[in-house]
Amino acid sequence: MFGKMVLTCGLGGFILIMGFMIAFMKRIQLLHSYHYKYVEEEKKSLFCLLVGLGVMVAGAGIMLMGLLSISLGKTGDFIGMVLMFVGIIFSALVIALMNNVNQVKEHVNNKKRQ
Repeated sequence: MFGKMVLTCGLGGFILIMGFMIAFMKRIQLLHSYHYKYVEEEKKSLFCLLVGLGVMVAGAGIMLMGLLSISLGKTGDFIGMVLMFVGIIFSALVIALMNNVNQVKEHVNNKKRQ
């Protein structure tokens, strides 16, 4: 039980720090370049903020998974897991919506032609 708490808090803390760096320090390079390749330059600041917040929620969920499982058992795991998935889905949606979908489709079609 204690090992799980240490592991989840360490991993969640690392992911939380990564999300903070993306959101507030605008470290877009921490993401793969294909995640932001088609984001318009003037929207990159908002992109960083939203993706970083989603990553931070996922990291907090992982941390809470370990902390809450001590007092709440499986319910604590469930709460942490829900937060983690909400953060991941939010970040994925922001990445998908803020990339210009038409340019991505065009890029894929060009690759298929070659």
